[in-house]
Amino acid sequence: MRHEIERLGYTRRFVIYDQDDQLRVAKDVIKAQGRSRQVHAKALLGVLDRAKNRLTLPQNLPGEEVTPVAQKALRAYERRLREANAVDFNDIINLSLRILREHPDVLERWRARWRYLLVDEYQDTNLAQYHLIRLLAGGRRNLAVVGDDDQSI
Repeated sequence: MRHEIERLGYTRRFVIYDQDDQLRVAKDVIKAQGRSRQVHAKALLGVLDRAKNRLTLPQNLPGEEVTPVAQKALRAYERRLREANAVDFNDIINLSLRILREHPDVLERWRARWRYLLVDEYQDTNLAQYHLIRLLAGGRRNLAVVGDDDQSI
């Protein structure tokens, strides 16, 4: 992603926020909105994590999943990350997927780079990761996945 991120308006020197960074930003956003009693930072990040794993933008979450106050906080969180030229862990997958979908030349270059794809711990793959794998594998069928059936549902 670092090679292509400029196509989305980030610089190549972007930073990846870990859980502590994410929690700090979430708390700052909630505090700035004066909503610390209505919205909890860890819960907010949990909603965001689930949304990004399903390739859903925070503003598109249904009202029964997140209150308007929390939606406002989620948008502010995303804005803060963007202003800091930062991404979170889910963004690594989602932004990579976006780049590959929006720029066919990039997709073809990365597909040509690997003859085979191997995915370990496949049972833990979320929707965003699944789409990334399918996109990179293309129609070549040179994909192997490894999973632990003891960990499957």
